[in-house]
Parts: sequence; C-alpha cells; structure tokens
Amino acid sequence: MTITRMALSLVLGTTACGSSAARESGQVEGSNQSRDCAGDLRTAAAIDTSKLGRREVDGPPDKSAEGSTIVEFRDALQPKLLVVTYFGETGRTWYAYYFASPTSYLLRIHEERYAAPLTAESPVVADSSSRELVVCNGALRQPSDSSAYKAGKEILVQADSLLRSKR
Repeated sequence: MTITRMALSLVLGTTACGSSAARESGQVEGSNQSRDCAGDLRTAAAIDTSKLGRREVDGPPDKSAEGSTIVEFRDALQPKLLVVTYFGETGRTWYAYYFASPTSYLLRIHEERYAAPLTAESPVVADSSSRELVVCNGALRQPSDSSAYKAGKEILVQADSLLRSKR
C-alpha cells in the first residue's frame, strides 16, 4: 500500500468533538459526542489528499539508523494529515495522524518486518501489523493502548517541532 493511498486528509470537525471545556480538561463530554468525534475522524480520513498542500522533510536523525521522513498534508489553515515513517534494516514503521482539531485525531500505526535485512534490492515484507487509536479532545478512547498513545504523542510533538523549525 502506498502512502498516498493510506495518507488521506481530514476536514475540520471541532464541533462534533466536544465543547471547549471538554477540550481544555482533556475529557470527552458524553458518549454521543465521543462517538460523533470518532465517527467524524474515520469518515474524514477518506478524503483525497491530492487537493492539499504537501511538504516532506527529513525526520529526526537520532530515531532510526536508516533514516526517517515526515510528510505533512495541509490546507490553507492547518495540517490535516501527518505521516512519520521510520526506516530500519529489518523493517519500517509509519504513524499517520488524521487531524480534526489539534486535540482530536485518528492515529494509524503500521509496522512492516522484512524477510531479510535490507540489501540493494527491494525488501520482501514477511509480516505486517496495524492498529488504530482514536484521540478525542486529548483523551485516548482505548485506555488499554496507553503505551502506543504515549509513544505516538511523543512522535507527534517531535515531528511538529521539526516542521516548525523548517518553515
């Protein structure tokens, strides 16, 4: 699967993702609004990125010996999608953040493991796995995935910092 097919943007949907008080407290107000936020994020992730601006920068050099990239898709106002990819000798992992607002996003994590270490030829993928996390108003909807959320949040903060420094 190419990043272009996977990397689809979001539309702005802050009203369905809770009140400003809920956003400030990091909690989702009521189960209906929580469901609306998650539904809005999944629906919005199906939009075509070809209509958005695209920018690619090198990722943090200290996170992967084989390198990393950050690809940002944005409209005139804000980022809609951020894809951070880490390349390794035995596989690669990418994190795709689909934003409805700065505190509400869908995070898709995809990991691929190669059948053998990288060579001059294209790698053969032996195994892959994916998971999806929903963050509404700063609150993770699946508490059992808190370690993946914490790692994803750290990656997001670092990518945002790199993008800001390269404007």
